[in-house]
Amino acid sequence: MKMRIQTYKLYIVLVGVMFGFVFSGHAQDTAKPKPANPVLAQNTFTADMISLYPNPTNEGIFRVEAKGMNQIEIIDIFGRIILKKGQCDEAERLDVSNLREGLYFIRVTTSDKGVAVARFIKK
Repeated sequence: MKMRIQTYKLYIVLVGVMFGFVFSGHAQDTAKPKPANPVLAQNTFTADMISLYPNPTNEGIFRVEAKGMNQIEIIDIFGRIILKKGQCDEAERLDVSNLREGLYFIRVTTSDKGVAVARFIKK
């Protein structure tokens, strides 16, 4: 019986090596992920902190609001930067009349909270 168990263990290890499995002797290593550091989580800047309107827009003027904005970039779906504006106020008006219809991303950089990306549609 002991020989049979060792044979199964060897087989499992060989199969694991063949298919790239990694074995760990500690089951608690794969437990739930640790919660984020609450101090770091307070300084995050997310897309829901950016106010975009009208969205979708068919007008020429588009309004962007976020606290502490330093820079705004409009990016197309191919990743090309279409418009870049530095030295921003908390509320900026952008002329998007020259953009084609479609989906665009707006990347807002702040001085203290980082970068967030939101999307808008030009009709």
